[in-house]
Amino acid sequence: MPKRVWTMERVISDIQEMEKMGANLRHGSVQEEHKRLVSAAIRYFGSWRAAVEASGVDYGMLRKSSENVRLQKVGKWSNERIVQEIKELQSQNAEMNAVIIKNKYPALFSAAVSPRYFGNWRNALTAAGVNYDEILSKSPRGRPRRKDVWHAGLILEKIKEMAKDGANMDSDYVSARFARLHRLATIRFGSWHAALECALEESSD
Repeated sequence: MPKRVWTMERVISDIQEMEKMGANLRHGSVQEEHKRLVSAAIRYFGSWRAAVEASGVDYGMLRKSSENVRLQKVGKWSNERIVQEIKELQSQNAEMNAVIIKNKYPALFSAAVSPRYFGNWRNALTAAGVNYDEILSKSPRGRPRRKDVWHAGLILEKIKEMAKDGANMDSDYVSARFARLHRLATIRFGSWHAALECALEESSD
């Protein structure tokens, strides 16, 4: 049997076919049974999420659906459960920045920062074996670039450059003048405000 040749079109086609069949398209689930597809997707699109979105699937909705399923299983929060949830997100290569987690996984974040449990997000990550200082210190310039893919690091870099130049960072203004950046920032971080907060937080570290 000839070796299968992966192309950008083949990656998109396979993802769309899986979506039609109702398969779980979250990174962790696909990685278990379709490692070559995931590797090809990352090679062509920069990340699994970017490949899924390029296929016309709303990855944000996949995250929300997956979180709802997990929360139904959680029932009651505990230090152990919070650590388990953090490790699960880490295994999926999720962004672990506090602003992003607060926006995408509010229930987990609220429990983690509660005085009843860890008190703040840094303590929760430390308990899970994650170095939060390392997360904050990562430079977007150290991440791979692709002309056709706007990953989270590149979006934050663009926002920081605008802020440094004294540009108007109001959401309505940016949406009108820099529509693509505003749209992609909203998709990646949940809202323009969340993306702006994350960029400014990285700049201050």
